Order: sequence, then C-alpha cells, then structure tokens
Amino acid sequence: TLIRKRQNTVILSDDSVDSSDNNVSVNDDCVDFSANNDNVKNSKVGYNKIFYGIPGCGKSYHVENKVLKDVNKKDNVFRTTFYLDYSNSDFIGQIYPHVEDEKVTYEPIPGPFTKALERALSTDEMVYLVIEEINRGNAAAIFGDTFQLLDRLKKDNPDGRLTGDSEYPISNAFIEGYFDKRNKD
Repeated sequence: TLIRKRQNTVILSDDSVDSSDNNVSVNDDCVDFSANNDNVKNSKVGYNKIFYGIPGCGKSYHVENKVLKDVNKKDNVFRTTFYLDYSNSDFIGQIYPHVEDEKVTYEPIPGPFTKALERALSTDEMVYLVIEEINRGNAAAIFGDTFQLLDRLKKDNPDGRLTGDSEYPISNAFIEGYFDKRNKD
C-alpha cells in the first residue's frame, strides 16, 4: 500500500504506476489485479494495486525488484505482514506504558501505517506501505476506519477536495493524538 502526499493531501493506495508500466511480468500463476483504466494509469494520483497468486509465484520478488527498483527503500518503504492475530493497533499504533524511575507514563508507538504517513507528510517523494499476506488477517478489522481512504475522488469537488482525495475523510484519534504529541515535542 502506498501513501502519497499531494499538496496537503495524503492518499492511500498500493502502488503508483506510470504510463510505461503497462505490462507486469509476474509468472503465469500470478495476477496483477488493478484498475485497467488508462486515465488512472496516466494520472499522477496513485491507485490500489494487488498482486495475488499461489505461493512462490513471484509476487514479493516483483514488488521488491520491479515496483520498488528505484525507490529509496531505507526511508520510503514500510513493510508489514498481515496474520491471524494482527490487529488495528499493530497496524495503526498503540499506547504502551513506559516506566522510568518508578514513574509510569504512556507513550504512543506508531504502527507501519502511521510511520508511513509521517514519512509521506515530511517528503515530496513517493512513500510505499507494502502489505504482505493481506488475506491472512482480517483486513476490515486491521484497517478499521482507514479503509475508507481507499475510495478516492475521480474528479475535483466543489468543496475544495481534489482528484485523489479520500471520498470519505476520516478522523482517527490515535493518529491525530500521535501527531499532536510529535508537534509538541
């Protein structure tokens, strides 16, 4: 999944593909499932992209060696793997107790989504959030309200939202609290 900043907008998607990436060469047992709309592929707005197939068909290899080939992986790629017990708190973040000199404080610890979002807001470069094994966990429970960000506007709205903005904006208490605390520090 990719989070991309466009002006003051954060967009969640799986991959951004330029017009030259018309052919995905993953072996025959794997499928590239994405919007087959040339307007989407030629736009500067990312879109959701899912590679699926049998184990060992080359999905992760394709993402690592083709999609992320020229990407600053150290700073702009965030990876996670969904599994049965993976939760929204793992994905978005959670508050952990911190004990120092017998004093307990509570610190927000960001998950991969919030880390990628923070990076996307601090750079003009593309930032990727790669989710492996997305079907092994309960995606609806893991994404929670952030799932709404996948539905994006196809054209500018009179209310000021632009093409690519979330059609259903959300308010997430953990993310907002985390950034409020970071801005104070």
